[in-house]
Amino acid sequence: MRRFFILLCLLQGPLLVFAQWTLKNPLPTGNSLYSITFTNENTGYAVGECGTILKTSNGGTTWSSYPTGSSDNFKSVFFVNESIGFVGGGGTILKTSDSGSTWNDVSGGITSNVVESIFFTDVNNGYAVGISGTILKTPDGGSVWYTIPSGTMHNLNSVFFTDVNTGYAVGDVGLILKTINGGMTWSDISIEPGPGYSLQGFNSVYFIDANTGYIAGSEGTILKTSDGGSTWIQLSSGTNSLLECIYFSDANTGYVTGVLQNVLLKTEDGGATWTRLNSGTNRMPYSVYFLNASTGFTVGVGGIILKSTDGGLNWSSLQHGPVNTLYSAFFTNASTGYLVGDSGTIMKTIDSGETWTLKESGTKLFLRSVFFTNDSTGYVSGGSYYQEGLILKTTDGATSWTVLYSGTPINSLYFTNANTGYAVGISGVILKTTNGDTWTPLPSILSDGLASVFFNNTDTGWVTAGNGRLLKTTDGGATWIVVTTPTIWLHEGLYSIYFPDDYTGYAVGNLGTIIKTTDGGATWSRMESFTQEDLQSVRFFDPDTGYIVGGGGRIMKTTNGGTTWTVYPHVTCNWLYSISFPDKNKGYAVGSNGTILKMNNSPTGMNETTKIPDDLFSIYPNPANNMFIIENKIKIPEEITLTILNIEGKQVLNRKFHAQKRNEMDVSTLAKGIYLVKIKTRSGVEVKKLVIQ
Repeated sequence: MRRFFILLCLLQGPLLVFAQWTLKNPLPTGNSLYSITFTNENTGYAVGECGTILKTSNGGTTWSSYPTGSSDNFKSVFFVNESIGFVGGGGTILKTSDSGSTWNDVSGGITSNVVESIFFTDVNNGYAVGISGTILKTPDGGSVWYTIPSGTMHNLNSVFFTDVNTGYAVGDVGLILKTINGGMTWSDISIEPGPGYSLQGFNSVYFIDANTGYIAGSEGTILKTSDGGSTWIQLSSGTNSLLECIYFSDANTGYVTGVLQNVLLKTEDGGATWTRLNSGTNRMPYSVYFLNASTGFTVGVGGIILKSTDGGLNWSSLQHGPVNTLYSAFFTNASTGYLVGDSGTIMKTIDSGETWTLKESGTKLFLRSVFFTNDSTGYVSGGSYYQEGLILKTTDGATSWTVLYSGTPINSLYFTNANTGYAVGISGVILKTTNGDTWTPLPSILSDGLASVFFNNTDTGWVTAGNGRLLKTTDGGATWIVVTTPTIWLHEGLYSIYFPDDYTGYAVGNLGTIIKTTDGGATWSRMESFTQEDLQSVRFFDPDTGYIVGGGGRIMKTTNGGTTWTVYPHVTCNWLYSISFPDKNKGYAVGSNGTILKMNNSPTGMNETTKIPDDLFSIYPNPANNMFIIENKIKIPEEITLTILNIEGKQVLNRKFHAQKRNEMDVSTLAKGIYLVKIKTRSGVEVKKLVIQ
């Protein structure tokens, strides 16, 4: 049903097909990665949050992202050989038979978010374990999965088989299960806790041969067996951290990761002693994999990918771009924009967000808001509850900054003209400037933290506050009144407000709160958002058309004044705090872990604007199965380039041919779904929608 709903949304209109949100930073992903594996020295896969699947074909130098249509958190990736692989997490298991080029959903029989780990003994027989003691088995390469009784309701976190019959599963409260008949029955071989031994939970199991295996878990626990699980001894890890993954590259050399204390351990004597490695980053690792004694990889929080070529002594990051959380975005024109965030981060683009340059701010405070009054002059504000706040100003396009104000932390800025601006922050502070340089406190009747300020016009302005309240002024901030809005719970804070005209306004906040006014704020009504995610930022082009971003990477659009909302497929699971549109065709959303998303609203997601006249091409059948025909209504005496793009705007097929009346296109390698077919000649570009079923 989930797959059908996504397809239905796509077929109802061009929005999700034509308006693509793409990740610009960090690359290749900002989603946390939970598992990594390689099929040879060049080809590897990493999976994680929001249905993320990454592949490298050059030993990790570059990674490509493969859209899956799933927002589940993929916890495990396993390849039987170089072609056939499986990914599992939540309620989804995907299979590829072409080295990751396409992925098919083989989740039949899985009815809830259960999968934590998968393992295949051959191309046919595979296992998945997960929450509430779930054990699943497939005897036919994933076409059918059936449940095997485990004898427990405790979560199972990892599964490993040493041969077609013998396997182990480990989980919460120190649970260890073993099968010797291909998973048909499982025995509890958990051991009694000894001194210093914790039953909090086991997260990973790995065997190097039929007898020798290891388990890693909470409070730094590492166990070892040398007799196929009949007895276990506890090893000294030297840490009490939660350990996530254990992996051995040979009989003596092994590695362990742990996220809570950024743990990366290595043993060279079969686990007798462990040495802590320095990864060179504070980004916590979830999974580790070594190709050989020298070359290894680890992946983890925020999409970090590290590579070592000297057995883990030194690591280099394969993730590119700043990763500080970004709180605010502002564009002065279609090309030039600014972002601000944690640790004094200021970033600037002059090429419509394709590249970003870090600018020196002179502070390490959190920067919460940015506003420019022209191409050169702009303001930044910030601070935190534990540090003094500030307001900075630039007159040279962010090359240098001057401190205008130091005091209460400031969360939001808004200017009504080149000189007149407002700032709001914690403890109910409201500031105003009339010359762009000096800031004067205005009377405020709330002591709440104030999150956002917006002015409809020179005199009328709004401020969002806690407990679902708003402040309103009609005299340029000289006086303010409290406006109570419809809320269910008193703790529903409002984080952002926007008026596309003097009468119509929207405000959003936590727990999916959306409220609207059509009478200039005299009355407000609650609107259904169909989410409990916190909504952080709202922008409207006109009274009917607008966007909201928020928790979990959520992006929503309405074209009917908020009566209904379209939810975009997840590009990221990171929180989005700000959305900015320099025009209707380009949008930007920024958030945690340095996330920068860009939307191109042109039909092709490209820069071509010339369309071939008179609809010269037709494609059929549509929907198609393994092939379709492209036919020229009038023969064009020139080379034609045909490109097929998936719904993420990524090229999946490209072909050039000389004009003729009829050409057949083989699409048997493409997954089921909706695609754009771009037909390009010297005369222009024609774009058509293609459904493959």
